[in-house]
Amino acid sequence: MTTSENSTKVNDRFKPIKDAVRDLAHDAKAGSSDVGSDLNRLKSEVVSAVKEALSSTFGDVQGKASDAYETIRDKSSDYAKNVEKAVLRRPLTSLAIAAGIGLLMGFCMSRHDD
Repeated sequence: MTTSENSTKVNDRFKPIKDAVRDLAHDAKAGSSDVGSDLNRLKSEVVSAVKEALSSTFGDVQGKASDAYETIRDKSSDYAKNVEKAVLRRPLTSLAIAAGIGLLMGFCMSRHDD
């Protein structure tokens, strides 16, 4: 999702708050006598809109994270299967590579102890 799409989505979610503030300002200009109840109503609408926006945004993020997890899990499983096939196809080459990596790691670790 692009930045402009996210911006539009957020603006749509907070439209009820903007409308409520606009209505409250209109009532105040018209000389509404019950400003306290208007403020309480506005507070309730703001809290409700924020909860809805956060809930929806959290749901979007949770869905994307779940999709990313599934993709990573599938790719790592494919990678593990490919490594297993390569080891079964060329066991001596795989053993030589593993030994070389072990020697290299041992050499590097012994250099740090001095």
